[in-house]
Amino acid sequence: MSLHNLGTISDRTTFNNRLTSSRDPIGSLQFSLARAGCLNIGLDGLRQNVRLQLFRSSSSGLTLIGSSNNPGTTPESLNVKKLKAGQYVARIQLMASGKTPYRMRLSRQSPNDVIAEERTWNAVSTNATAHQGTLNATNTSDLFRLNLGSATALNLTLTGLNNSAGLQLLQDSNSNGFIDSGEVVASSMTSGVEKAINLRTIPSGTYWVHVYGSANTPYTLGMSPAVRSDLAVREFDLGTLGNSVLTRTHTVSDTNTSDFYTFSLDSTSHVNLSLTGFTGDADVRIGRDANNNGLFGGDEMVSYSARRRAGIDESISVSGMIAGDYLVQVSQYSGTNNYTLRLSNGYPSNLLPTEYDLGAIDGTTTFNYGYVGHSTYYLNVADTFRFSLDRSRTVNLTLAGMTNDVDLRLVRDINNNGVVDPGEVIANSVNYNDGAEWISEPLAAGTYFAQAYRWSGDQTSSNYYLSVSTGDWYSDHLTDAGIIGMARYFDTRNFDRRYEVMSILRAAKDYGNIDATELTDLRTFVNGQRTTMPDYVHNLAYKVVNSNPANQWWTGGASTRTSLGNLYAGATADHLDKLISKWFLGLDRPTAAPSTTYRYTSGALFQSGVAYQDVVQGGLGDCYFCASIAGTAFRNPSTIQNMFIDNGDSTFTVRFYNNGVADYVTVDRYLPSTAAGGRYYMGWGGGLYNNTSNELWAALAEKAYAQVNESGWLGRGDSSNTYAALDGGTLSAISHITGLSNTGYLTPLSSSEIISAHNNNRIVYLSDGGHAYTLVGYSPTLGYQIYNPHGTTSWYSWAQVQATFVRWGYSGIRIPGAV
Repeated sequence: MSLHNLGTISDRTTFNNRLTSSRDPIGSLQFSLARAGCLNIGLDGLRQNVRLQLFRSSSSGLTLIGSSNNPGTTPESLNVKKLKAGQYVARIQLMASGKTPYRMRLSRQSPNDVIAEERTWNAVSTNATAHQGTLNATNTSDLFRLNLGSATALNLTLTGLNNSAGLQLLQDSNSNGFIDSGEVVASSMTSGVEKAINLRTIPSGTYWVHVYGSANTPYTLGMSPAVRSDLAVREFDLGTLGNSVLTRTHTVSDTNTSDFYTFSLDSTSHVNLSLTGFTGDADVRIGRDANNNGLFGGDEMVSYSARRRAGIDESISVSGMIAGDYLVQVSQYSGTNNYTLRLSNGYPSNLLPTEYDLGAIDGTTTFNYGYVGHSTYYLNVADTFRFSLDRSRTVNLTLAGMTNDVDLRLVRDINNNGVVDPGEVIANSVNYNDGAEWISEPLAAGTYFAQAYRWSGDQTSSNYYLSVSTGDWYSDHLTDAGIIGMARYFDTRNFDRRYEVMSILRAAKDYGNIDATELTDLRTFVNGQRTTMPDYVHNLAYKVVNSNPANQWWTGGASTRTSLGNLYAGATADHLDKLISKWFLGLDRPTAAPSTTYRYTSGALFQSGVAYQDVVQGGLGDCYFCASIAGTAFRNPSTIQNMFIDNGDSTFTVRFYNNGVADYVTVDRYLPSTAAGGRYYMGWGGGLYNNTSNELWAALAEKAYAQVNESGWLGRGDSSNTYAALDGGTLSAISHITGLSNTGYLTPLSSSEIISAHNNNRIVYLSDGGHAYTLVGYSPTLGYQIYNPHGTTSWYSWAQVQATFVRWGYSGIRIPGAV
């Protein structure tokens, strides 16, 4: 056994030697400590397994203080905090045959500055990993070697502690085996029981993770490469969330990307959280480590807030959180962020973050994307909006478009503490169900908050539209909050006004019935905003809110009709729905033959353009209509194309002319079919109802003609919404389809006049006294080409024309004053 005297150890000492199993298997190093305190010993550079022991030397012999016997060539270390002054011996014993060099380093520093790793991580796993260890009387420091092949984010946590402990990330830049000044890359500075280090990125290289603390301290060291830490740690304990607002300030940055707070609830409660005061971008999420595995996984998250707009705060408001322990994580997205975190259990939320900044209000500002409720990993039952006034104004706020109960209140944060204190609520609106909310208040210049929040008893979700206005056409002319709110919302969008106007009409049924104020507002809106709507939309909306003979009945494709009537004050929501369905959605289908069934009919409105041959009369005596529309297709295909508006929802709005003025009706794609699925009335070209080659325009025009008949101006039958009412008619259908005048029936037949009308591009109509035809061609040699709406085209000599037809007529010019 070799014995070496190291003298007095006052700071750092390094000793290099070797052991051989044959001649010198044990090495003893004698040294003294001039003062009481800590001692750190590290033994590395090994090629064989050794054991390290520390003895106190006295006149009575050697007393063992501690030993280290790690497997294989793992370095050995001893870290003792409270040693008395005196003589000591460190013994190194070779535990295998052969030989090994060794390097022993001793230090009196606290915390330990001698590097002797007990475990090596060759890389940071893509998933979180953990190591469990224990600090004891002779092992108050553990070091773990970390080899990084590339730059990475790094999160370290120290949890499961029952005594104080520290956590450091080190780098031995000069490779001297000691931690020198400037070689501490990061350390946990929190005062909480558990510790964390969170770095956005560290370069490749070799590092050491250092755990140090008191004796008899178990710990779990966690490691993860996630940019946002997924390691749950109790850095800051907020205690039990009670009636007071809890406020904490801290910083997240590249060198501390995440802070974890814990709090508890002693009963089911509402929880509000706000994150304010940061200049970069910070996020926040709330949840719980339900399975106590030290990880904060996606399925354990209750809700989050991660907005990506400068100057916008983060906020969470959750109802119905059960008793238990919870985690709040504040994480860096970009920049260095000093932040203020607030938590409360007030309802409605008594926190005032700037979730949405509407800026200075002068006129109307509308927020169109509001949502309260829940989805996967997202719960939020309150939204807060900030706005300002540069001078005293009367401000009105509307909350509309809800499907469930959302309330509204107006707040001024007088003391600017980010909390709703007593006396700071200016007004609120708490209508029930999905009713719109309205606040109108005279306000001084300053900054205000509008808060939309879900009613506490409602656990469902809802979208909403918020508008804040100092005055506009809607507030000047309307009084119903729902109609104003919806109108303002749609005024900001460029969608088809048909959908917008339907939504505004529906806003009147927010409480089940349409009251006098709502009816007046609907009529004012439809009439006053006429110039903002396409002509067909205004035409249909006018019929819904004012009057039309067709409103008297609802047929819906049935064999009998039921009473409906014009909209009136006190009308039910169902009444309004039926009028909207009648005019905008084509659901008031005409009564068809008893043997038919309405089926959704596949195909396209047009297939390869418009042709008169597309018109093929079916089981209805409406040859006059067929001849008129076939003639129009022959002369002016664009008139047929422009006759239809494809609404994009399997409905088509169809234009006819009443004394030259456009009138509209809407049809859907359901057409009467036979038991076998074929067409019963006007031909649709392709075959069965589900044939994708079907061409629908002629069949839809006939259906629309039956529906518009109920308005009373066609003069067909009893003006009912039925196919049967179209039986029998005249060439007045030409004017209904085109807006052109017509000659009415002319007799006798005149060859020169017929040829002249044809050559002047008139729609020429011929009748044999019981059936109608249309002229589609003339040749001096071949004669007259005439289309029979039964689907045949034939050439006639003049003699044949005289023998077949008894009267005729043709289209004229645009009716004076027609639009």
